[in-house]
Amino acid sequence: RKFKVLSENIVNLETMREAQGILLRCGAVSYCLDQIVQRHEVGKHFLAGLNLPSPQPINQLFDAVVAPIWKLLEIQA
Repeated sequence: RKFKVLSENIVNLETMREAQGILLRCGAVSYCLDQIVQRHEVGKHFLAGLNLPSPQPINQLFDAVVAPIWKLLEIQA
């Protein structure tokens, strides 16, 4: 409830920090990061099964989307 109230009235930096803290403590950020990484792997697997003549551009797009997360988590792709 507190997050809902805060998110509807983000008017200053302190309110935003409090809302972000709630997201971090409840695991929402971790869950989102995990979902993005998992979906990246599923997408790459699916793409590999398509036998496209030139899959590199799509692979590069997939990697570009998830690269900030790898960097955030200090994972080397």
